[in-house]
Amino acid sequence: MDGIHDMGGMQGFGAVAPEPGEPAFHERWEGRVFGMSLTLWATGGPIGGMRSQLERIQPGRYLASSYYERWEHALEEMLAERGVLAPADVDRRIEGLRAGGRVPERSDPAMVEAVLADMQPRPPAEPEGGHRFAAGQPVRVRRISTAVHNRCPRYVRGVSGVVERLLAPDWLPENEDLGEQRRAPCYTVSFAASDLWPDDGADHTVLVDLWETYLEEAG
Repeated sequence: MDGIHDMGGMQGFGAVAPEPGEPAFHERWEGRVFGMSLTLWATGGPIGGMRSQLERIQPGRYLASSYYERWEHALEEMLAERGVLAPADVDRRIEGLRAGGRVPERSDPAMVEAVLADMQPRPPAEPEGGHRFAAGQPVRVRRISTAVHNRCPRYVRGVSGVVERLLAPDWLPENEDLGEQRRAPCYTVSFAASDLWPDDGADHTVLVDLWETYLEEAG
């Protein structure tokens, strides 16, 4: 998350203009991409986190692509890397559809049930102890930069905040990209908006969930 992909808090992109009544998907293909990705996650298919593929998209293409265009590109890259399809397979299928071929259909009720079960909301996990910091304690976000994906937003690095609450341990994104499985304690940390964006004159509070590995004692 150390490239153009870390857009949180960035300036220069204009005001956010919410679309009234915005649909979940603007085109049918977007729903298909979402469905394929979710199905592969929920059923243990050849897919993990797509972040590494998303963050390898060239900056110009990334900015020019829509949300689900990025997903589609990352999904193709991941399946090709895992040997599920060859790079030419997608192009060949597109040409076939343009020539009048039919979109293949498949019914798998068991897979549908697995996906629906995976989408059900789960109660928040309780902290398990072993947290280094306590609620109300001042902390500072480490100035980190990693070669693999991380979930530490650039705009909070080096900024001090206060632990709002303790969260249950969760999988470290950096380790997942390396094929490792390790959990670390997490926290909700509150920041004064004026510390994050001093020139904006904002006086509200920003809450960010962060892994313990991203934090240090505020000196």
